[in-house]
Amino acid sequence: MKTEENKSLYRKVSSVFLILILFGQFLYPILFVYARWPTQGWDFTIQKVSISSEWTYDYEYFWITVEIKNTGTQLGTVYIELGIQYPDGHREYPSATKIYDIDVGQVKSFTFGWPSDGKPTGTYYADVDVYNPDQSHMFDTSGFNYPFTVKGKLSLSIISPPSPTNGETVSSLPITLKVRATAGSTPVQGATLWFVLNGSNYGPYYTDSNGYATHQIGSLAAGTSVSWYAYIAAVKTPTWSFTYNPPMPSLSVQVSANPSSITTSQSSTITVTVTSGGSAVSGASVSLSCSPSGPSLNPPSGTTGSDGRFTATFSSSTTGTFTITATASKSGYNSGSGNTQVTVSSTPNLSTSASPFHHLLVQLQPDSLQHTRLLFHWLAVLRKQYR
Repeated sequence: MKTEENKSLYRKVSSVFLILILFGQFLYPILFVYARWPTQGWDFTIQKVSISSEWTYDYEYFWITVEIKNTGTQLGTVYIELGIQYPDGHREYPSATKIYDIDVGQVKSFTFGWPSDGKPTGTYYADVDVYNPDQSHMFDTSGFNYPFTVKGKLSLSIISPPSPTNGETVSSLPITLKVRATAGSTPVQGATLWFVLNGSNYGPYYTDSNGYATHQIGSLAAGTSVSWYAYIAAVKTPTWSFTYNPPMPSLSVQVSANPSSITTSQSSTITVTVTSGGSAVSGASVSLSCSPSGPSLNPPSGTTGSDGRFTATFSSSTTGTFTITATASKSGYNSGSGNTQVTVSSTPNLSTSASPFHHLLVQLQPDSLQHTRLLFHWLAVLRKQYR
């Protein structure tokens, strides 16, 4: 009898366990998934909604920030979702997120970003819902009460002048780069803009009421090439380039010969003075040349000293008038040149038989006082001439 009763009890217990096992397969995920979403003791309210701007262009994001407070009696987690109503009235819910573990009385915030790129122009309305999706329970909603306007497609163009044209060589500073932002024919004010020069960012700049923004370059090494463009978010100008080559100062060259008239047995000192803007230029390279060729210039080349001067010696075994040209050069300066002339005559023959002095002695009679004075006068003249 007890055996039959034990068997019956065993069957009942086994059946209960079997039922528990079968239902447990379904109850397990429910207990662990949905246990985080009880509505009893939970409540959440929207404390504040703020928008980034009342208008945007189709290159920008529209930002909406919502602050959620746990007004219930226990720690909770909640979903928030962004809704957008289009100008034609239809609605979309492009983004949702979960905010975890909001403590009782605590406020947490989240910012949604909605891309306006390629969207139709017109007035839109934003909405934020706070809810439990698993139990279809809405805690709070802002409603579609936050309007903003998509104004149109943005374009960005380079304004030249004052911007250098593409490939231009610029000779003076400062250099101004100027761009303009427009939506259709309407200037865009307050857009955040960056300039990129040779890979480096400069900014941010903000477009003015006419849509303009400028960047000024105050210093740049001579010979520098700059490749640049400007951008607002994903919209950018074409890439242009220019080269900065300022005008170089010029070298002024003065050449003198002392004396400027010599005989074939004499020499002349050639002095070259190099200046720029009235100041002596030291370290300038100087080279000398003579036309017609033949005379000696020693040395034929060299550099200027601290006084900006270089000297050489000129001599010639042939007679004539010779032009000595000096050319000066130095890095950072435009070369310069100057010249002077030297006249070379033959050396006189002072032999007794042929000299004028000999004939003078023959012709003059020294017994006369007048002749004596005349003799001394000619002696002085001849001495000076043939010294």
